[in-house]
Amino acid sequence: MKAGVSCLVGHHHRTSEHSGMTLDGSLVSCWSTGALCQLSMNYNPYPQSNHGFAFAEISGSEYHVFNHRIFNGKVY
Repeated sequence: MKAGVSCLVGHHHRTSEHSGMTLDGSLVSCWSTGALCQLSMNYNPYPQSNHGFAFAEISGSEYHVFNHRIFNGKVY
């Protein structure tokens, strides 16, 4: 959000979306995806992570992000 451009990140292992306006009135968003790995590690048995994934449809300069959570084996 500080950079003023939209982005999609996957390192944080928590599904989220944050949107805001730039000074010129443009909409920017940042999406973070869930993880596709084991969530509970020995060093952190109670993480705040979730399973999930995202994909984007891109057409020229237009795009749409589909950010999905996985809970109990079901995609939301």
